[in-house]
Amino acid sequence: MLTNKYTNKTITNYSNLQKVILLLTNLDKLEFKVLEDSNNWGVKLALERRYVFVVVHDSNFRQPMGSMVLQDNNQLIFPPLPFPEIKAWNVISSSPSAVLHKHIINRFDLDLTNEDATLIIGFDL
Repeated sequence: MLTNKYTNKTITNYSNLQKVILLLTNLDKLEFKVLEDSNNWGVKLALERRYVFVVVHDSNFRQPMGSMVLQDNNQLIFPPLPFPEIKAWNVISSSPSAVLHKHIINRFDLDLTNEDATLIIGFDL
């Protein structure tokens, strides 16, 4: 099981991450899969990892480590992106769709500003 000690060392020590929602439950993961856009491969793949976090960051957080949007046969695809701040196996991150972002805000009763965004990070140990 992932401990708070591990979480504190791997995630919360990074600036501009205001809130970490520790370990989504399997029910949360299933709910997120249903709500997420089918072209958001990043979120879908992150949700398949054993450990999944939702983090909140502001506009001062670093730039994404790759293209957030790709085009394939006139469809927009949202690929998984690396998240090197976490030292674990199979770490990927992705921004949720607007629908899932709003659900996350409501589900976890978040009070966000216009400069805040949510990010889903999944990994294995």
